[in-house]
Parts: sequence; structure tokens; C-alpha cells
Amino acid sequence: MTISLEYKPDNGIVYGKTFIPWGTTRKKVRETLQSEYEISDQEFAGTVSRRDIYNQLKGQPVFLFLIYDSNDQFSELEIRSGIELNIFDKTINFEMQFWDAVDTLDKVSSMQKIIDEGEALFIDLKLSLCSGASMSGDQEDNQLSYIYCAQDISHLLD
Repeated sequence: MTISLEYKPDNGIVYGKTFIPWGTTRKKVRETLQSEYEISDQEFAGTVSRRDIYNQLKGQPVFLFLIYDSNDQFSELEIRSGIELNIFDKTINFEMQFWDAVDTLDKVSSMQKIIDEGEALFIDLKLSLCSGASMSGDQEDNQLSYIYCAQDISHLLD
């Protein structure tokens, strides 16, 4: 069984029947997800990264990062496996080829930008996708391997 999340660009995510809007406190997100997590707060060159890593939800294996801003408010989501993501009645998952996921999102996005081979940014959805080739360097890996959603993607537009 794959865990399903609904992504609502500019608003947040829906887990089960619970809406988790961007800006939700870290404590409230943890209470909502009701799963074990690993705290992975780090500092790189003066920039602090606050994130919780989940390896399972509802007893199912997943690999996702919930990222929080400096006020510990939910601001970004990185998905690496075990999740299917629903966006405007379209679904992408990690069993798909990268270009099939891109084609699926093209149906609901008018602002796609190919960043590099195996990397696509959907500006209006505030979402990016990466293939296995772009994540691992294995040029033969064309599976969808990474999904990133955020409240603000201005750092990706430079």
C-alpha cells in the first residue's frame, strides 16, 4: 500500500483527511503525522536547515523530509519514496518514469522549466521533479526519484 498525499500549491498538503497548511508549527505537524521521525537540524555556512525525516507513515515505508523555517513553521516537503502525490486530480508516483511524471504535470501546469536533463521545475505549482539519473548519476536511471514542493521557490528561480 502506497501512502497518498494531496498537494495544494500555495496552501500545503493533505494527509489522510487532515489539511496541513504551509506555516503549520513543527509540533502540530508531528502530532498530525503520528509517526516516528528523526530530527535532522543542521547548519551550513550560516544557513540553518530544520527538518524531520520520516521513514514510515501508517506502518508503510516512506522516505520524506518535512522542512521548517527559522520559526519552526512548515515550509517545504521533499519526497524520495513511498508516496504518491495527487495534484489537481493528477497523480505522480515513484513507479513512473521521470518523463511520464513531467507529462502528467504538464496537464495542470502552464509554467514548466527544464532545469537540466532529468530535472524539471513547475513554477506555478512550486514543485520540482528529478530523475534517478540526476540524483544518483546513473545515466540509465530514468525513474522519478525526487519530488520537492515548497511554499516559496524563489531560491530555485535564480
